[in-house]
Amino acid sequence: MEKIILKVIVKYFNSKIQCYKNREVDDKKIICRGTGCRHKVICICKIFISKIMFLIQALIPKILRMYCLVILNIQKGLIDNEVLGISILDIEKVSRAGKRIICRREEQTTVYVPPHFNTERDGTECIMNVPELCLVEIDNALVVGETNIISTGNILYTDIESSLIDKVDLAYGDLIFNNRKCAIIYKREEKIIEDKVISLIKAGNNNYYHFMIESLSKLVLADEVEEYRHLPILVDKVVKNNSNLKMILDKCNIYNHPIIWLEKNTHYRVASMIYASDTTFMPGNLKSRDYFDIEDYIVSKWLLIKLRDRLRFQDETVSSYKKIIISRRDTSNSRLINEKEVVDYFINNKYEVVYPEKLTVEEQSVLFASSKLIVASTGAAMANMIFCQPGTKIFCIMPDDFKFYLYSSMAYLLGLEYVAINAEITKKEAYIAMDEYKVDVEELKKVFGESSNENGLNN
Repeated sequence: MEKIILKVIVKYFNSKIQCYKNREVDDKKIICRGTGCRHKVICICKIFISKIMFLIQALIPKILRMYCLVILNIQKGLIDNEVLGISILDIEKVSRAGKRIICRREEQTTVYVPPHFNTERDGTECIMNVPELCLVEIDNALVVGETNIISTGNILYTDIESSLIDKVDLAYGDLIFNNRKCAIIYKREEKIIEDKVISLIKAGNNNYYHFMIESLSKLVLADEVEEYRHLPILVDKVVKNNSNLKMILDKCNIYNHPIIWLEKNTHYRVASMIYASDTTFMPGNLKSRDYFDIEDYIVSKWLLIKLRDRLRFQDETVSSYKKIIISRRDTSNSRLINEKEVVDYFINNKYEVVYPEKLTVEEQSVLFASSKLIVASTGAAMANMIFCQPGTKIFCIMPDDFKFYLYSSMAYLLGLEYVAINAEITKKEAYIAMDEYKVDVEELKKVFGESSNENGLNN
């Protein structure tokens, strides 16, 4: 078995050598002219030294998945899954998992490809069909805290269309591998939940956007069925430990559902569970550096408006007068490498600098509701647009190469004016969400003006 794994890994690194032949490293190109082992070893060593973070984030997980593939290919009769402590599951759509209750038949929505003020592109409205929004009752379900694992028997259920699964990396926590047909998860001791419950658990619930927009919209959907309004809800414990996430949960929980807190990577066997279908249809991490297609950014306008109305903290009549720029300076992934230069420019133009992580969610709600012009680098704080007044102008700094139209589509559906500010990618990482980029301040001046005394958006 070791020889098989070694052959797979060697083949993998040989293919990586070809990809990295002309990769820039410290302003010098790695050149691998020979085909012998010595040349390959030297090349691999240079890659390891210069791109250690890239290897940690991308190569090591891929090697682990290759290891899982080897297990998968030879497991029949040769490997005892019980000894390995894993389960190999088929993948099916969650709508097949049990009794379905349709809350909303197919509707149309708009995916909005925004205009760029520093390119010649105009905004484009793309009309798309929204899949049925439904609730599925699943008996004897296995769920795992802070993951997307939902399974019964030997089947893993997902809301992602089969056509997308090859592009999307579902692996997170105890879900260690997937392809279109199957998945591998770790086995652990299970805790029992005997109540009938509504599930709000998912990977990414520690993130402000993912929890507020994706998970809480599921609660709003479940509350459409009167008989479900008294049921307990399963929520990841990470929400309880974050004051802002807990505040928006309490705000959204208008029927006072009892809460059962789930520990990360802990396995739970649930007697009967209500699963609410996704309402924003953007899958998570992409494999490699593939990009989403326009149809991957479908958002249910009906449910987005319902969620906005439920979460609103401020009076609807509050006046919009502020001009703000959102800073990511204190986040773990600032992305915009010349943020200080950009922020200084806007400060000079009488913009207020905002650090959302230092504000309560109620303070953020009031701030965004009272702002008439918002500039921000793409990130979870953009979820606060749900509090904005119709007609608010939002300028989002993000490379056009990302082809990321989720926030622009949300803004369009909420009646906001959204314009993209193109940026140049300066460093690519394993996932585009981790890329670094910069924006040309001289380009900003063409639209916003040199100072607050000039014509343009600053007046």
